[in-house]
Amino acid sequence: MSTIKSNCTAYYGPHEARYVAAESLATGTVVTALSKETYATSKGSEVWVFIEWGSAGSKKRGYVKSDWLNITENISTKSPYTESGTGARWVKLNISPTVYRGPDSVSTTTNTQYSSAGSLNAKEQVTYLNEKVNNWALIEYSTSNGKMKRAYVNADNLTGTISSISIASPGIAYTVRDRTIPGHLPYGGGSLNQGFNDTNTTIYKGHLGYDIGAPNDFIKPLFEGTYVSSKTSNSGGNGRTITLKHVVNNETFFTTYCHMASVESFTNGQKVFPTTILGMMGGSGNGKDDYYNPHLHLALYTGKAQDSPYGYCDETAKKTFAEVVVSPGSTEGYYYGADTTYYPRCGGVRFYDPYRVYTSGAAIITAMKNKT
Repeated sequence: MSTIKSNCTAYYGPHEARYVAAESLATGTVVTALSKETYATSKGSEVWVFIEWGSAGSKKRGYVKSDWLNITENISTKSPYTESGTGARWVKLNISPTVYRGPDSVSTTTNTQYSSAGSLNAKEQVTYLNEKVNNWALIEYSTSNGKMKRAYVNADNLTGTISSISIASPGIAYTVRDRTIPGHLPYGGGSLNQGFNDTNTTIYKGHLGYDIGAPNDFIKPLFEGTYVSSKTSNSGGNGRTITLKHVVNNETFFTTYCHMASVESFTNGQKVFPTTILGMMGGSGNGKDDYYNPHLHLALYTGKAQDSPYGYCDETAKKTFAEVVVSPGSTEGYYYGADTTYYPRCGGVRFYDPYRVYTSGAAIITAMKNKT
């Protein structure tokens, strides 16, 4: 058995800043070391150890740095994000399942051996980390303060397809300024500073995305996808950006995340998940790191990837879609830019309401793409 060298904090994942603190462990606490993970940081590599402690009925698992432990077990190295099977999952409809600090070894449905780690929302998106013990799946998910947790949930409470948890077709838009984004959605708990095609103000109309404010300091993908490109300078109106490609229910589209304070390093085509950290929320743009108040401009579109997509359908940002678009049907939840005669600013890119795409399982794209 291993022991804690000196008083320390155990976390719900292998990173102090990115994961929720679980609890304090005292010097000499006896634990079992289960596995280890190595992560690169600006100061070098850190090795985190997945440990277990406590008695039956209230056992717990968490992460501590390797140098906080006197390790006696021979443990293996794990890299969940590189293993096959890892990917996005969704909580099923009409349930809010409890998650636990470990997998029950006896019961496949009721966990009587480990402490609760809280609960999930119906329709919430999580990342499955390719570990399932006696039907208890290890997942990673975002919390209301933007940080993450890892915990175990009964696998029967999850589904692997977004279409099966669709709220509505063609989906629901969240466009009311200053409303709080519902908890089951990506960036849940964040404030909506400006919606898609915002008409609630005399300025900044025809918005081609969402402006999302605190408390979400970490930028994460709207969907599972692959890395396409990033812009790491604070130049231009969008500042630092990162662009991803997604395929949901046979529809291919892109998302770009703008005004970032920092961008993580990825390789071309690298897979990302709903809990992958893309970078930090910021206010970068026009050559300054603090040109805007910190927020995320989130754009979703079809056509071709954009390092710095347009923010508004009109150059002056003072006209709604209805005032700009000529073609019939083009105000139904998206801005269509395939025809540069009618839509010169978009150059072949069709913008959609990001949350309408999310809550329809991309059905809005299918419904709209055949319209003129």
